[in-house]
Amino acid sequence: MFGRKKKREVHSEDMVLAEGIYLKTPKMQIGNIVYSCFLRSVIAFLLTLGSVGGFLSALQLSYNYLLVIVAYMLLSLYFSFLYALPKFLYRDMGYIAFFAVFVFAIYTFRIHANSGLYVVVNTVLQRAKAFFNLSGVREYETQIDNDYLTVAIVAIFIGMVLIIILNIWLYSRMSLIWAVGLTFPLLLIPLYMKLVPDVLYMIFLAIGYTMVVIFKANGHYLAFAWDKPFKIKEGKHARVSYTQDAGVFQHVLVTIMVFILCISFALQGVIRPGDFERQFHSDNLREKTADTIGNFILLGFAGLYNQYSSVGGMSGGKLGGVSNVRPDYMTDLIVTYTPYSNQAVYLKAFTGGRYLYQNNEWEDLYTYNEAGSDEDITDFEDESMKQEMLSLRQDSGKYYAQGVMKVRNVGADGTYLYYPYYTQFENYSIFKNHAMFESMQGLNRGTTGTYTYYPKIVWEESLGETTPGKIDKSNMNEEFLDVPEENADVIKAECKKIGLTDTMTENEITDAVAQYFEDNIPYTLSPGATPRDEDFINYFLTKNRKGYCAHFASAATLIFRQMGIPARYVEGYAFSLESVLASEMNEGEKAADYYQGYSAIGDTPVMDVEVTDAMAHAWVEVYIEGFGWKVVEVTPSNSLDTDENNFWDAFTSAMNNLGADGDQTSGILGDLDMSKLLWGVYMIIAVVCLFVLYRMGVIVVCKVMRYQKCHQSDQREAVVARYADLCDRIRLCDKAFNACKSHREQLQYMKDKYGLSLDITVCCEVMEKISYSRQEIAGQQLVEMMQMIRQVKKAVWKQATFLQRIRLCKR
Repeated sequence: MFGRKKKREVHSEDMVLAEGIYLKTPKMQIGNIVYSCFLRSVIAFLLTLGSVGGFLSALQLSYNYLLVIVAYMLLSLYFSFLYALPKFLYRDMGYIAFFAVFVFAIYTFRIHANSGLYVVVNTVLQRAKAFFNLSGVREYETQIDNDYLTVAIVAIFIGMVLIIILNIWLYSRMSLIWAVGLTFPLLLIPLYMKLVPDVLYMIFLAIGYTMVVIFKANGHYLAFAWDKPFKIKEGKHARVSYTQDAGVFQHVLVTIMVFILCISFALQGVIRPGDFERQFHSDNLREKTADTIGNFILLGFAGLYNQYSSVGGMSGGKLGGVSNVRPDYMTDLIVTYTPYSNQAVYLKAFTGGRYLYQNNEWEDLYTYNEAGSDEDITDFEDESMKQEMLSLRQDSGKYYAQGVMKVRNVGADGTYLYYPYYTQFENYSIFKNHAMFESMQGLNRGTTGTYTYYPKIVWEESLGETTPGKIDKSNMNEEFLDVPEENADVIKAECKKIGLTDTMTENEITDAVAQYFEDNIPYTLSPGATPRDEDFINYFLTKNRKGYCAHFASAATLIFRQMGIPARYVEGYAFSLESVLASEMNEGEKAADYYQGYSAIGDTPVMDVEVTDAMAHAWVEVYIEGFGWKVVEVTPSNSLDTDENNFWDAFTSAMNNLGADGDQTSGILGDLDMSKLLWGVYMIIAVVCLFVLYRMGVIVVCKVMRYQKCHQSDQREAVVARYADLCDRIRLCDKAFNACKSHREQLQYMKDKYGLSLDITVCCEVMEKISYSRQEIAGQQLVEMMQMIRQVKKAVWKQATFLQRIRLCKR
């Protein structure tokens, strides 16, 4: 009695590892928890300022440095001191309170943050333009001109997120991987473009990383006010953990600061500023990835994959798979010619005949015929409008004109010819447009096509004044009047909305359709992909009501056909007189060699026009009684105003790829079309399924092994295995059971917890004999112990909650 009481008094302050085994409390003091949290806040402050400040300094952006530094220091102190509060609940309340302040701040300064973000993005894009030699970049419009303030505000918001996440990991894991992963990626963009941050910010990062490594290595990074200075940390492998003394923390931090500062100053005396540029003037990695990284910075994720099944902006009649058109503005064609009109110049490539409702696709007008029959040649003559060309060539009136155009294929699809209206081909049997002649090709890349053409600059008033019912369609290809049954109802309804009637002339119908689109359906390069099981044209006219050239040209083609006007869908390139005026003159060529006859804009020189993929276009050709095929432009000029209005819109747009005006102001992350990444979704599903199967396999194997141990032939060992399994079950349901170190304490806990009638003394003696002695145990006693274990197992399952039962099944 007296000895046991004295034992409790002697070990009252020691940690009990097991019954009779104690760990004497160390004499080291924890120090001031508040001061310790302050020192930790310095690490978060240095890492955040080094990351954001280094990024901005590399871009040579000026901002309110004092405001950013004070904000980072206050934020670091606030979130660090939350761990100095006496209760865990107070820390959570502190986070909730700050969230309210954060929402208020982001709402109040949303315009400032938005403008500051645009300043940073514009600077990155301008740097990228110079580094990657890009032909053009987007530019965001800022609403507030005070860059000195707006950049500081957006830097504070970005740093705020970094500090919150860093603070959590510094107090829970002190993870270098997380510290580097959160702070260094921001610097990769300027470093890749050989923009070096200021040395001071790199010193801050070096100090922060070094501190994380040191405290991670010694394990003294736990510092919670509600924790004991020394405790046993439970887990798979229990161990004793203790917090760092604040005084030691201070000495280590100061020592590291002084050491890194001395190293930095020493290196600055040895390494000169230009050494970095000379050392990394050129490297294979940068050269191999420059194009890809350049597209990513310019276009976001959209620059990393083909958004549409096309080359150089041509889709070959395929529709619906493009969510957001993002041109790369690279040159596809170089056109050498003499301008003759202020109207757009159209270079024809693809001609669509029948619309395939099931496939959302315009069928190639001509298909390959192995025999190479005369019918194939006639088809191409129709496509290239030979009869229209002959009539213009034979017309020697006032408006007669003949031109020569050279088209060099730089980056366009080599399947097509890219010829102007109305071109004369010397031999119509040798060209392949679409799949007509397998042995011949279109205008291959690197080659130049020279075309003689006869433009129709002035259209007589009488042309197009015929009603569709009076058009001679006896020799017309029936495909040019075909409207699929599935589209007929939608097209008829649209004709009614437009106000089209049978008494209207061709010109009135085409003008009415173009004006209706202009007034009612906006143009955008970000219409979204056509949903699965939806028809491209029906979805455009009935639900989406927005689109780009392919939408308008496709819908108009069926509308014209519905009204009795032969029409066909065409793809190619179109460039305006403004593009010509921005091009270079070809002083080595004579205008007289390129153009003769009437010109609506007077004498002009020979011009070399760079046609980019942004000039890829779709339009309609309609048959005009008395002449033939004519270009009809139905794509509206107006565009959707979907520029981001605030910081949150920009952020949401970038992350979800829903924003952007579809032309010059898309988010820096681009627009990610998930339909193009379906394989990625399948991979994720496969990985998840494999992980689930793996976990299920582990559970099954553990259960089988446990069953074998608990039902082995040696009943004595079987009882030990079953008792150990019982103890594991109880630990899953109640962590307090971990404090029971001996059989007596465990059995007493079972009796009190589950209300069982157990003879603790007898059960304890039997279990200790089975576990620790070689004394023979009667078979009846073993059976009784097994019955007792089953009884306790049932009681544990009965009292377990739903989640606890799930854990019991998973073990």
